[in-house]
Amino acid sequence: MTNRLAYRLILWVMAFSLMLTLFGAVLRTYLDYKEAIGSIGEDFKKIRAGIVPGITASLWVMDREQLKVQMDGILNFPHFSHAAIESEGRTIISSGNPKPGRSMRQEFPLYHTYKNKAINLGTLSVSANLESIRSTVFDRFYEWLFYQAVEIFLISLFVLFIVRSLIGKRLVTMAAYVRELRPDRLDKPLVPLEERRGEKQDELDQVAAAINSALHELNVELNRRKAAEEALVDEKEHLSVTLRSIGDGVISTDISGTVVIMNKVAEELTGWTNEEALGRPLAETFHIVNEKTQQICENPVERVLKTGRVVGLANHTVLVSRNGGERVIADSGSPIRDSEGKVIGVVLVFRDITER
Repeated sequence: MTNRLAYRLILWVMAFSLMLTLFGAVLRTYLDYKEAIGSIGEDFKKIRAGIVPGITASLWVMDREQLKVQMDGILNFPHFSHAAIESEGRTIISSGNPKPGRSMRQEFPLYHTYKNKAINLGTLSVSANLESIRSTVFDRFYEWLFYQAVEIFLISLFVLFIVRSLIGKRLVTMAAYVRELRPDRLDKPLVPLEERRGEKQDELDQVAAAINSALHELNVELNRRKAAEEALVDEKEHLSVTLRSIGDGVISTDISGTVVIMNKVAEELTGWTNEEALGRPLAETFHIVNEKTQQICENPVERVLKTGRVVGLANHTVLVSRNGGERVIADSGSPIRDSEGKVIGVVLVFRDITER
């Protein structure tokens, strides 16, 4: 399972190598066959130039012993199986036996000049057996193909060993490292690179280095965010303590006028707890009316969001708590701005002035 890539690679290498070997073997066999046919043609030329004149002379004097020697000499050429001299439809002398199958035959007229007159003594027929050429060529084909296949197999085994040693094991190690990766282990570098320090880096080392670099940057970023979150928690806790320590009621909203936070004094004055008011519209938890007319007053948060400035409540403003109690209050609303000066919310500060 862990070396599946290596085995697939070797199978492809072997398949491609065998295809090339087979193509080369077929081409080599064809060229060998053509070369053998060409060599027979050259032997025919040698027979015409070197042997036919001697056979003609021996035939003129009917020297059978010499003719026999000359005919046997023809069969000494490779692949020649039969030679015969024929005259007027009868065989005068022959050597060898015709072979079955395909053959290549050449005839040479035998002329002897006597008293300036060419006399036809007969015809020399020579046959070359092509089946023997074919057999020889195919024997070479199978032998060469076998040795090439063995060579490819041995080379493939060696390549498999190299791939498993240099690539496969290291990829498995890298995969195991990534599988076991946890946020608390980001500071542990990838083992394959650490074990090869001092050696010239290859492509897998570069991949390991890239992974180590990415993990280092990720670890730095996570630590930065963790520190920021801890600082935010501390800041929130500090803000909560500060809000609880303020003697006035404080309500903070977002840009849409929804309650984000409410301190203890605001809880007592409105009758809503911070948890209950969280996420509700301010008008629902901070219900204010005119003390004399009992008409609902304009929402101070809406005024702040419209103007972007600090605003205060009109005189004789009464806060109606959740349980129906009424208190005359004085308050002011201020915009909350981000680092770019954009309004992101409103903080409302108010106090009970009923006894005044």
